[in-house]
Amino acid sequence: MTLHKMRMRSEHLLPAVLLGWVLMAGCMNMKHSAKEGLGSHGPGQVWMKKDGFSPSTLTIPLNTTVTWTNKDWWAHTVSSDAAIFESGKIHSGKTYTYQFKVAGTYSYHCTIHDNMVGKIIVQ
Repeated sequence: MTLHKMRMRSEHLLPAVLLGWVLMAGCMNMKHSAKEGLGSHGPGQVWMKKDGFSPSTLTIPLNTTVTWTNKDWWAHTVSSDAAIFESGKIHSGKTYTYQFKVAGTYSYHCTIHDNMVGKIIVQ
């Protein structure tokens, strides 16, 4: 390949690389703002974000329905330690709900991410 052809290729490649970096940076900023600017939880609401449950412990009255919302970009699960409830994979932006009809403490975890644990206390 001649020097002239190599220069022409690099002239076409550089704008494409720069555009890729700009698009990637924009996506990273969108991801950051989507995770940070979430507002406040409502009653009976748990968010899955930053590879954790928020709040990690939720105290609710009897017969409350809890809604878990995935605020991350990857899938999570809501899996009862005692096999009482199991969400399956919850993808980004999706929810899972469960109504707690018996008083007690319910520990749960994400089967995909071992560090994600939570607890529902039903009074």
